[in-house]
Amino acid sequence: MHNALFTLCAATAAGVFLLSIASRLGIPAIVFWLAGGVLLGPEGLGFIGPEALGPGMKIVVGLSVAVILFEGGLTLDVRTARRSLMVIWRILSIGVLVTWLGASATIYLIFRPSPSIAVLCGSLLIVTGPTVVAPILRRINVRDHLKNILYWESVLVDAIGVFLAVLCFEWITPDQTHGTWSPLLRFATRLGLGVGIGVVAGMIIVKLLRTNWVRDEHANIVVLALALFTYASSEAVLHEAGVLSVIVAGFCVALNRPPQLSRIKRFKLELTELCVGTLFVLLAGTLRVENFQAFGMDLVVAIAILSFVVRPIAMIFSTRNGGFSLQEVAFLSWVAPRGIVAAFLASLFSLKLVEAGGAPRDSLLIHTFTFAVIGATVIVQGMTAPIVAKLLGLQKEPRKTWLIVGDTAIVEALVVALSETGVPAFGLLRAQDDTEYSDNDKVLRADPLNLELLDDPRFSDVAAVLSISSNLYFNELVCERWSRVVGQKNCYHWSDSSLSKATGHPFVGSPVLAAVGTPTSVASRHGAGLLAVEARSLAGSNWESIIQTSTPIFQIRKQGAAIVEAGSLPWSEGDMAVVARPRVRGLAGLVQSAIVVPPDLVSLDGVLRLLLEHVASRHADLPLHELHASIMERERSMSTAMGAGVMIPHAYHAGIESTECFVASVPAGIAVDTPDGEPLRLIFLVLSPSGNAGAHLGALAAIAGLCGDADYLRLLGQEKDAEALRELLLARQ
Repeated sequence: MHNALFTLCAATAAGVFLLSIASRLGIPAIVFWLAGGVLLGPEGLGFIGPEALGPGMKIVVGLSVAVILFEGGLTLDVRTARRSLMVIWRILSIGVLVTWLGASATIYLIFRPSPSIAVLCGSLLIVTGPTVVAPILRRINVRDHLKNILYWESVLVDAIGVFLAVLCFEWITPDQTHGTWSPLLRFATRLGLGVGIGVVAGMIIVKLLRTNWVRDEHANIVVLALALFTYASSEAVLHEAGVLSVIVAGFCVALNRPPQLSRIKRFKLELTELCVGTLFVLLAGTLRVENFQAFGMDLVVAIAILSFVVRPIAMIFSTRNGGFSLQEVAFLSWVAPRGIVAAFLASLFSLKLVEAGGAPRDSLLIHTFTFAVIGATVIVQGMTAPIVAKLLGLQKEPRKTWLIVGDTAIVEALVVALSETGVPAFGLLRAQDDTEYSDNDKVLRADPLNLELLDDPRFSDVAAVLSISSNLYFNELVCERWSRVVGQKNCYHWSDSSLSKATGHPFVGSPVLAAVGTPTSVASRHGAGLLAVEARSLAGSNWESIIQTSTPIFQIRKQGAAIVEAGSLPWSEGDMAVVARPRVRGLAGLVQSAIVVPPDLVSLDGVLRLLLEHVASRHADLPLHELHASIMERERSMSTAMGAGVMIPHAYHAGIESTECFVASVPAGIAVDTPDGEPLRLIFLVLSPSGNAGAHLGALAAIAGLCGDADYLRLLGQEKDAEALRELLLARQ
């Protein structure tokens, strides 16, 4: 069963399957890859046989490494490293030198190989690698500058490590046809060739993408083909030059930022995970348990020295006078897992060393010790990095910013309301034209589907996304794109969940806020002044009435904002909320006071006198008896009772400067002749200046509109506190 095709396909399938399990369990995938490779290889079930690939093994590994490192170059962004460029440079120079010398000395003193073998083995341990560092960094919420330092080191140190390892190998196994210094000359040539071909290839890729020579749907495969060709071209001229060329090519593409960059990054990331899983399973399949047993505790001691002595010394020298705290230096010292490049070089050089007539023990030491370091550092550091970051106090504050996306003015209204509650919020108004800002500097007019926006520092803290476009499929696209950043559980779209059920299409993200109305209707009512979106405090005695007279959108507590959904946490005094509440046109500033009539006062005449006493408190010179008689005469000749327990008595007087309304709630009810036979429970007394019929009729229309909501009227009629009654009335203005 051990043929090349089956072994390669089985390793690929196992790598992907184990990656899925590791992702589900939140454990570094390399732990499963190493264990899976040993279990499935000759030492275990014998399911795969890496030796079946023969010379093809180097080709498979080389092309996979090319994809991995090209993706690493693509993800390098100078803007993320500006604060730490000096430290990164020191790590790649001083740190590499200290690690190389320290690892070589440790190997020589413990295992007693020849000095040249110790130096060669030490050079293999310089590299960390993005394939193991990036997954660890994604799992921990550590400060950005520490993440950037570790990631830049992992990508660039791969090329440096490869070059130094090849230099060492060529030095200890010299080609008899060349002079003593030929390894150094080849090192310099390899460096210049890698940079030169990489720059040319990167600029060709950028030119093809920017000038639309390549259709968007073909961009991914064209870039992949050119990256592989770049690697192969460099290798054809001088072996191991391709590693640097693909990193440089990827970095050039990232530096020039073509429009398709986000999509290319995602494609290359998927390929990288596929390649890394396959390679680790294959390379782990070459391991023999007895080889590790042969070196015994010496392996443990050597790995401990590398982790607790050599790496900290390298970081102390690299961060000196850089403004780093002791805790930050400790974290940088702890996270240095070795990756696929170290595994590949160890496997390659151990074989070549035997072919060149080297001692079998030297070959065994290189292969076994390198894999022991890889396994130990990845498992221990990968599992403990989040704990170490937390213990050292280096975790970032949890993300808190809400991103509101859509094509309506509601976006800006929600951003303003959330900001007033202290919750950071940012808005994106969908636009097809060039990016421009609205009057509110927290609302940007741009394409929400463009993940390049993540490079804007204002979006680096986004914790959740709400898309409120009237286009359901646009909402789904927004949730799908941003779910890669904040997770699907933190993506919401404002729509009715029944729509996805009716179409049989499960939308990405959670449907919310159906009770508020569709985004289109809400935007229309908001634009017409019939709906307000605002922040409200639930402190005080009126908090229950606020919830009852409006539709909550966000619930604000100490831990941040949460969308109000079915099953949300119960409300309590002291919370804040962003609500949508109905507005009645013309009601603003109209209601002056509100009273609750005592239960023993059940006559219309008595209630009107009580209301007029409140009018007198504002207008002492008004002839109250004359007004009372005029109003009662009108009610006898033409009642203003509207039904539903509402009456709107009204009058003009020259002593009134502007139209005013005084409200009385009569919980006990007044038995008078009404259109529907219902007793009076709400009386709205309207007074206007003489001759101002327009304002007077507008006030009557506003009150009539206020009374169109039966549930709201019932709430007003049952209220027994005057101040709470007034708050209920003001909630509609």
